[in-house]
Amino acid sequence: ASLLALSAGGALAQRLDAPFNDGLRMTTGDLKGAEAPAFDDAAWKPVTLPRAFNEDEAFSRDIHEHSTGITWYRKRFVLPASQGPAVGGRAIIDFEGVRQAGDVYVNGVRAGGHENGATAFGVDATKLLKPAPFENVIAVRVDNDWKYKERATGSGFQWNNNNFNVNYGGIHRAVRLHLTGGLHQTLPLYSSLGTTGVYIWAEDFDIKGRAATVHAESEVRNETDRPRTFGYRVTVRDVEGKAVGEFAGPTVTLAPGETRVVSAKQRLTVRNVGIVGYGYLYAVGAAVVEDGKAVDEVTTRTWFRQAGLGQGM
Repeated sequence: ASLLALSAGGALAQRLDAPFNDGLRMTTGDLKGAEAPAFDDAAWKPVTLPRAFNEDEAFSRDIHEHSTGITWYRKRFVLPASQGPAVGGRAIIDFEGVRQAGDVYVNGVRAGGHENGATAFGVDATKLLKPAPFENVIAVRVDNDWKYKERATGSGFQWNNNNFNVNYGGIHRAVRLHLTGGLHQTLPLYSSLGTTGVYIWAEDFDIKGRAATVHAESEVRNETDRPRTFGYRVTVRDVEGKAVGEFAGPTVTLAPGETRVVSAKQRLTVRNVGIVGYGYLYAVGAAVVEDGKAVDEVTTRTWFRQAGLGQGM
């Protein structure tokens, strides 16, 4: 089995947002005990995500004849020594899509799952992961039966029609690992984690003047054992990395265990593409700043556009 040591490279920051797509093994069939760390997966197929188990059938079979069933994925890795749970933070595994339904096991214990082949979900693995040099094992069991029924309701997915919807089964989209410090911004995965994350938007557009009011909003959580006082700083950068605007929100103090939404806004000059159907991509960094240092930062790539008009901002 492969071993993957995760590192941010150089000096480790409090937050790591890293691809979690390499070093996996995959097999088909519902194997008993495949979630156990000691399970022998040496004969499984090495894969890199995204990897639907039946994707090779894309151009060789009619969509009604694509294989279905149970697929297992397993991955071994070692946590960095100075991030996430090692410093009192969180470890979240972010799945962009698993079809139809997936159960996620961390070191043999079910950590969470999702019954929806179309949307993203997160699994909080903080309490189940072990620190370096321990080798952690993630195992995911996926059921992509065409007629899959939700466990709670016994109903199928309304959108799941085999006349037009190709049933690529397994972990068919990318996966990321998020390691945060104790004071951190959450992820926008409300349906699974109950958190709203970072939200960037613009309003009050002046198309001719190439201006808009840019808003940033973050849900911030203090999971340490002491009050934390911080500022909220937002930096907007163009595609070349040049800052085109920077603004700040109020100073906030969070009690231990407290979660609060913080926000900031600023009127900015933003680039007007002037071509219907196109926009200009910005990188908006939302940072939690403590004692003059950014202890947690999330970057959102976005563009600003007023609906109903033919020009983008």
